[in-house]
Amino acid sequence: MFAIRRMTPADRPAMIDISSRIWEGRDYLPIVFDDWVADSKGAFLAVTLDGRLVGCAKLTFLTPTDVWFEGLRKDPRVKEPGLGQTVARHVLSDLAARRDLTSIRFSTGVRNLASITLNERVGFRRILALSYKTGPVPQAARVGRARHAVSVLAEGRLVFPAVERSDWLQKSRGLVVEGWKALPYQRELFQKRYVDTGSCRGVVSHGEVLGLAVSVAPRRGSSGREAGRIRLVSVEARDDEIADDLYEDIVGRTGGRHAAEAEWVIPPLDQPRRLCQGWGLSSREQEEDFLLYEFPLAELARFRS
Repeated sequence: MFAIRRMTPADRPAMIDISSRIWEGRDYLPIVFDDWVADSKGAFLAVTLDGRLVGCAKLTFLTPTDVWFEGLRKDPRVKEPGLGQTVARHVLSDLAARRDLTSIRFSTGVRNLASITLNERVGFRRILALSYKTGPVPQAARVGRARHAVSVLAEGRLVFPAVERSDWLQKSRGLVVEGWKALPYQRELFQKRYVDTGSCRGVVSHGEVLGLAVSVAPRRGSSGREAGRIRLVSVEARDDEIADDLYEDIVGRTGGRHAAEAEWVIPPLDQPRRLCQGWGLSSREQEEDFLLYEFPLAELARFRS
């Protein structure tokens, strides 16, 4: 029978061994392991079988009341079924004691049928389908030769109106999608995560934002390892020429020398599709391959003891 406890630093070797057998060894978990163990607000869960570590899951609080479920892993050598369901029910039972939650969400790939089936049976409902795009970063960005002046937008008074009237935020149902994680759009959270960190770049003319791009440079875990991928959060501009200048600026100044790839999860809009095609970003298998699920909060009552 599977058992669940909190992950500890001593579990690192066993968990990294499991991680090396997932996604052909390209799992990001080794990069985030130490940070997840140190997260006192969320919970990094270790799943054991007969006392042996066989999997994990992570509960992250994106805000004090918005929960994100991620990092579900199972040792591929373990054939016993039920790990995912055990974890899901454990998590929902713990969360059922809370009366102030505003969301419980997770994302998965459209072809991850095991995860989809498991979580739909537990009660999660699909609320959004987007397209995950990835591709190589150009080796020679035209930094300094842009047709428009691109600058860091460090003031919310410029950024917030541009974001809040954007088509991408509306099509994403008010969620800010960064990689495989979707955060609720809130000004305070957006300010802290993107504006204050210099992650918002724009083209401004006479006080008007003609184009805005939000991106995150390759992340570095506490272990010092770096995930070599630029994450685009949004790019929206008056025309594609401005958008191209924004992307070239990101590549040249926000990790182009350290990142081999870029990724962007796009809503069903014409401009992002055109831009991805022009930048060499594509879906690996099909469009709308990024699925977002949410657990109806009213149904938490059935998990209360």
